[in-house]
Amino acid sequence: MTEETDLVCPITLEIFRNPVKATDGHIYERDAIEKWIVDHGTSPITRETLKINELIPQNELKRICLEKRKLSVSYDPNEEKVTLPRLNYIVTNTIRINPLNNQQQSNFNLTNLSNPICFFLILFSFIFPISFLIGITQGLTNSFVQDVDVSTTYSDTLSTNDSIYTQNGTIYPGNYSYKTIEIVISTNGFYGLEIQSQSSTSIDGFLYKNSFNSSDLSMNLVSLIYKDKKYSQTYLGNYFFQTDKYILMITTYFCCQYGPFQILITGPNSVLFR
Repeated sequence: MTEETDLVCPITLEIFRNPVKATDGHIYERDAIEKWIVDHGTSPITRETLKINELIPQNELKRICLEKRKLSVSYDPNEEKVTLPRLNYIVTNTIRINPLNNQQQSNFNLTNLSNPICFFLILFSFIFPISFLIGITQGLTNSFVQDVDVSTTYSDTLSTNDSIYTQNGTIYPGNYSYKTIEIVISTNGFYGLEIQSQSSTSIDGFLYKNSFNSSDLSMNLVSLIYKDKKYSQTYLGNYFFQTDKYILMITTYFCCQYGPFQILITGPNSVLFR
C-alpha cells in the first residue's frame, strides 16, 4: 500500500472526508460504510459482521486528507477527469501615468504591438500557460487511462466436485464451494478484475498474496483498493507487482450454489491464469 492508496476509501475510491475505522481493521468513508452495513451487515473486504456503533473516527487521517484535497492537480478515477486549479492573474500597476486620450491610446497600442519585446510578452503570457496546462492534462490522461487497455478472460464452473470451506458466525452460514486460480503478472500496475456469474448463481471472490489457507480466510488476504460486491458480479481493483504471487479464490455469495463463471482482468498488460 502506498501513501496515496492509504488515503482512499475502498468503497467510494475517493479521498476520505470523514474516515472511520471498522472492527475488520480497515478504514472507510463513514457514509459509505454505514450504508454498506445497513445493506449487507458484513465487511466488504473480510465479510465479518460489522456494527455502525463500533465505527471509530480517524481525526488525524481526516486532517491529512483535507490537506491532500488542496493540491493543485487532482484526478477522479470514477469520472476519469483531471481537475486543475483556477488561474488568477493579479496585475499591479506600479507606475502611475495620466490617462491617454483616444488618439494617444491608438498610437500606443500600434507601437507596442510592433515591438518585438511586446510580442514575446504576449506569446509567453497566453500561449505558454495554455500549452503547459494541455501538457499536464495529456500526461495525466496517458498515465491513468490509456495504459489500462489490455484485457484477459478466463472461464470455469463451480461444481459439487470442488473444494469446500465452512462459514460460521455470518449472516449466511454454511458450506461454500470454491476454486483457487493463480494470477501471473508480467507488468507492474493497477489491474481491475470483474468476476461475473454466467447463470442465476451468485458469485464472489477474494484475492490473496503468496498462499491461500481455507481454514483461515483472513491469512494473506489482500487489502484491496476497491471492491464492489453484487450477487451476480464482483469487482476488484488493486496494484499488482510481478514479483508477487497472487491467488484468486472464487466462491459464491450464498452457500450451496454452483454454476459457470467468467473472470475479466484489465490492466497495462495481459495476465496468465494457472
